[in-house]
Amino acid sequence: MVDPQSAPPAASPAPPPAGPVGERGATRRRFLSELGRKAGYIAPLVLLLSAPPARAAVSHCLPYGSPCTANADCCSNNCVGAPAGTCQP
Repeated sequence: MVDPQSAPPAASPAPPPAGPVGERGATRRRFLSELGRKAGYIAPLVLLLSAPPARAAVSHCLPYGSPCTANADCCSNNCVGAPAGTCQP
């Protein structure tokens, strides 16, 4: 008969398998899906901020720092020092 105090300890449970399994970790598919979803929101915002103002795109107005003679000459509608002024923001 074996003495219970001298018996070897019971084996510990096996560690979880390496890599994502189920909900435990991120997967490549989930990452790309969320990236695509976020790009759908970010792309229009970037295009909005990088596009010229509507007035500049439609008309031929003068950018900041250009010499002007009237407010209507400037995209900002702000000609400082007219008749021989400069377009200001």
